[in-house]
Amino acid sequence: MLDATPTEIQTEGAAADELPPPTAPENMSISLRCFDTEVYARAFGDLVATYVRTLSRYIDLTALDGITIAFDYPQALLDLDRGYETKHKLTPSEGIVLGVAMTPAVIRDGKIKSHMLFNAGVLLPLEDEQNEFYEQALHTLAHECAHVEVTERYNLPRRRGTGGLASTDHRRPPNKSRAAASRIPAGGQWPLRSAAPRRRSGACDRKTIV
Repeated sequence: MLDATPTEIQTEGAAADELPPPTAPENMSISLRCFDTEVYARAFGDLVATYVRTLSRYIDLTALDGITIAFDYPQALLDLDRGYETKHKLTPSEGIVLGVAMTPAVIRDGKIKSHMLFNAGVLLPLEDEQNEFYEQALHTLAHECAHVEVTERYNLPRRRGTGGLASTDHRRPPNKSRAAASRIPAGGQWPLRSAAPRRRSGACDRKTIV
């Protein structure tokens, strides 16, 4: 489990100029849904972008399509533009385990990419390194980043003509709605409820892109 801040990750054991370059897209798109104010949403989006860009020095995120952080997580899954027609609906796990994050494959301009989605509550501890759930939040973020690299590596052989799934094969785009979902026990200690005050009251109609 990662337990260091972005600054510590960058400087521990190596000078900044000796580290691998970030692989995340330069213009990273982060969508924040149902945060109480746009100012807060943008600030939190910038924080997550900092973590993701740092992690991308060690995890290949060249195939990252974007990130969605939502208090209305189930609806965000349904609203995701997956780039192809399908009757399969993305839904979070329920029951014994509770799904809080997912990285499904999407198709953009004929290429397979990965889009990370998170229940906002599980990432809020990133704001405070002393929060008891900070390490779990960082682990969840890194875990989903790893799925981006795994999907891209699985896709590369076919593009080279040696198997795998072609980026232009629209017949069977990879379905990672379950395999890529981070899960926790339904009775776990994730701060889903404690994050509620940050959510806008009433119907969710606030979406911020950073």
